[in-house]
Amino acid sequence: MFNPKLDCCVKISDAMLDEFLSGRKVLKVAEFLDIVTQVTHDTRKIESSVLGAGKQLPFQEAVRDFYKHPVTVRTVALIIMANFVINIVEKEIDPDANDLQYPGFWYGADTFFNIIFIFELWANVWGYGGPVKEWITGWNIFDTMIVAVGVATMANVLGPPFDKLKLMRAFRVFRLFKRVKELNQIIVSILKSIPAVSYAFVVMFIFFAIYAILAVELFRGFGAGGYYETYDDVSDDTLVISSLTKRGYIYGMEYYGTFSRAMYTLFQVQSGESWSEAVARPLIFGLTSTGGGENPIVLTYFYSFRILMKVVMLNVVVAVLLDSFGEGDGEDEDDMVDDVDD
Repeated sequence: MFNPKLDCCVKISDAMLDEFLSGRKVLKVAEFLDIVTQVTHDTRKIESSVLGAGKQLPFQEAVRDFYKHPVTVRTVALIIMANFVINIVEKEIDPDANDLQYPGFWYGADTFFNIIFIFELWANVWGYGGPVKEWITGWNIFDTMIVAVGVATMANVLGPPFDKLKLMRAFRVFRLFKRVKELNQIIVSILKSIPAVSYAFVVMFIFFAIYAILAVELFRGFGAGGYYETYDDVSDDTLVISSLTKRGYIYGMEYYGTFSRAMYTLFQVQSGESWSEAVARPLIFGLTSTGGGENPIVLTYFYSFRILMKVVMLNVVVAVLLDSFGEGDGEDEDDMVDDVDD
């Protein structure tokens, strides 16, 4: 079937090829890939539909051109952001779902956005000629799931336990990553880096597990009997401190009683959330209380953990991420990004 767009792409490619062969132009690899990609995209428009090879749905190309138009892309992106902002406002000023103050407004806004997203999904499917092979990508499947949940919520047909699927409405903003090319490139680069980063995470988990095992062995019994002693260097007195936590556990049992508890405590240390005051200092002053520090195991434990995990391994993960981003070299023509406007 003759197609002006495809023919135009072929002519452009021939002209550039003539320049390349005559030495008037140096064709970079990136330019060549762009040409191939553009030809592929234009060919895909007229290849087929659910009606069969070489057959189009009525107004299929016009719908696809409208769907891919930059104005449409930006408008849908703004609508997605508006929906996200309204969700934020709702949870700020009207958080009790069982006693809403403005139920009519929230329902109306949700219905409005659902209708727009239904139309957008229809335009996407119709522009591809139906749910053909080229349409089935990660982003399109995700879109379909989000829109389906929105429709079910609007129709109020989700009963327990499926009513919890309403929470997926909060993920509508993820559709923005499909619409904004720069955001899409970031997400795709992160996904591509997962295989490499996963090995760094495995190493981190191993170190976490080793330190958690050591913590259970060393600190599980700290504060047994409901108290521990500290030494006051100024007054030369030994002070008795309660080892009961606010949950009623002794300190050692709550923070290091089992492997899982020790792992959680180490995640707290890694995040930096009150780790020194709540996690380390009771052990430092309690286990080195007889004259001030002839038992250096606590300090060694936390110094080595912080240096190894916070300074070394965290930077290894960042380095692997950056390396994976660099290896992408602009190759964002993945199945996950087929619907991003070029």
